[in-house]
Formats: sequence, C-alpha cells, structure tokens
Amino acid sequence: MTRNFGLCLALMLLLCSCGAGPTTGTSHEAGSGPQTTGQPASQSRGKRHRERHRGAALPGESAATGKFDFYVLSLSWSPGFCATPSGRDDTMQCGPERHFAFVMHGLWPQYEKGGWPEDCSTEQADQSVLDGMLAIMPSPKLVTHEWQKHGTCSGLSAKDYFDDATEAFNSIKIPTQYQATNRQIVLGPDQLRDDFAAANPKLGQQGFAVLCSGNGRYLQEVRACLTEDLEGRACNAEVLRDECKSDRIVMRPSR
Repeated sequence: MTRNFGLCLALMLLLCSCGAGPTTGTSHEAGSGPQTTGQPASQSRGKRHRERHRGAALPGESAATGKFDFYVLSLSWSPGFCATPSGRDDTMQCGPERHFAFVMHGLWPQYEKGGWPEDCSTEQADQSVLDGMLAIMPSPKLVTHEWQKHGTCSGLSAKDYFDDATEAFNSIKIPTQYQATNRQIVLGPDQLRDDFAAANPKLGQQGFAVLCSGNGRYLQEVRACLTEDLEGRACNAEVLRDECKSDRIVMRPSR
C-alpha cells in the first residue's frame, strides 16, 4: 500500500508540472498576428493590381497622369488606313505582303465629361516593350506615338500599359465574317456595330462606336469603351457623337 501511495504521488506531481513553465514560439490564435484570407496578396487587392500612379506629379510628369475615368480601345480597319497617303508610306503595316484586318490603334484614357489627357510624361519606353506590340500594332511609329501621347497618361509603366492594351485587344471578339476578308463588304454602320455587340454581349450596343472616313464612305475603325479594369461599359456622349452617320459604308478587302 505504501508503494502504491508513492506511485500515485509521483504521478500527481508529474501531471501538475505539465504546462507550468513559460511557453515560447509564435502564437497563431485569432488576434495574435496578421490574418490571411486564403488568397494570394495580389488577389486580395482586386482583380487587377498593376500599380497606377495617381499622386502628386513626379518630375517631368503631368498632374493628369493616372487620373481618368475610362478607356477607349480603338480597333483600326487596316485596309482603310493603308488606302490613305500615310498608309501607303508605311511598308511595315501596308507592304505588299502585309494583309492585316482589324489591328489595335490604341488604348486611350478618357474623361467622362469629355476630353482626354495627353502627353503626360517624357518617359521613354524600352525598345523591347515597343517591339513586343508589333503583332497587333504593326507600325513601330504608331506604337511609339501611342505610348507618348496616351500611355504616359495611364499612370502605368510602359510595360504594364502595353500589357493592358494587349489584354484589352484580345478581350474583344472580332465577328468571324470580319476577321480577314478578301472581298469588299458593303453594309450599314449599325449592322457592323450590332455584329460586334452580339459577339461581345458584355459591352452591348452602347459599348461600341463605328467610325468612317472623312467622306463617310469607308470604314475607318471600331471603338470599344472599357473601364479602367478593362471591363465593358457604355460609351459616353462624346465617343458616340463621332459615330459614322452614313447609311452604308465600304470595308475594303484585306487581301
């Protein structure tokens, strides 16, 4: 019995000593440290997280940099451009073996109440970034011009701006019948807009505007209105005011 009492006493002392000393290490209990949501940090800031500068203007930068309301994505009908004097001098886009259909003219920051910022910085884009755009903007002069006039006002680096431009271009589905045609097409601008709206229901009819040449005869470009996050939205009154007023327009063949 004495032996059993001794064993019991030893066991009680051992149990009492458990957890009696100070603990070490980092606590993971609620409120004891930074919390996580189960998502990467980049995702927790929203769908898009490219850094856009909106603060006070940096040296050589306009106060308008990064301060705008939406984008206009301009899709140029390349055969129409190539029929102009400027196009005939641009062998990169309009040479004998260059048969483009819709190409990207630009991605332009816009103000909701009208107008747009331009030439917001003297920052130069790396040549590798400019060259990377030639598949969808097949004119080196155009790429450089678009960065200087419009891209510098986006508040993004040249790489991020052109990444956004490429994403925006690829997000628009060109209706099959207009992807590449070797014959001339004559149609109403409303029909062309409706076809784009049907292929891109998230933008709808109010998200597109069709522009024609100065004499109203030929298709010049199709413009799409996008939010800063490159989602479809309705165009403002200024963009819609530039729509083609002709009853019929000609789409020159791409071949």
